[in-house]
Amino acid sequence: MNDYIINRSTRLIKKYKTRNPFEIAACINVDVLFMDLGKLKGFYKRDGHNRFIIINDQICEPLQKIVCAHELGHDQLHRHLAKSHTLQEFVVYDMKSKPEYEANIFAAEILLPDHDIISLLQLGYNFYETASLLETDTHLLAIKLMIMNSAGLQFNIPVDLKSDFLAM
Repeated sequence: MNDYIINRSTRLIKKYKTRNPFEIAACINVDVLFMDLGKLKGFYKRDGHNRFIIINDQICEPLQKIVCAHELGHDQLHRHLAKSHTLQEFVVYDMKSKPEYEANIFAAEILLPDHDIISLLQLGYNFYETASLLETDTHLLAIKLMIMNSAGLQFNIPVDLKSDFLAM
């Protein structure tokens, strides 16, 4: 399944010549809306042929980008699940749910190019510095490194990461 997710995200990046999830959403006719969602970070909703990503306008821009990429993953991988109910995100990096895990892989692939990660690590930056320089969350970087490791690379991933770090 990981190969399918990686191929799906790679095709979008190549087709639309961007890794910006907001631009990709616009290109594939997914409306992105911002509003105060309280503790909810975002959600994906499908209403007939209309598809929406709603993002909490109270969270920081880098996190909004991560949430958008994650919800875009739901659009591309789990649209059928959104027919009957909205897919909501309280904890974006919930690794216990298969759809959430898959949306995380999709987001990591969209937002984090392999060459950028490899370059920064080769320059001597540690895991946390690399996440900071890439303006991403350490948990998303850990997911990306797991993907890269499964492809045969050898990156160390900190074990002290928690799945509920995004809870507000």
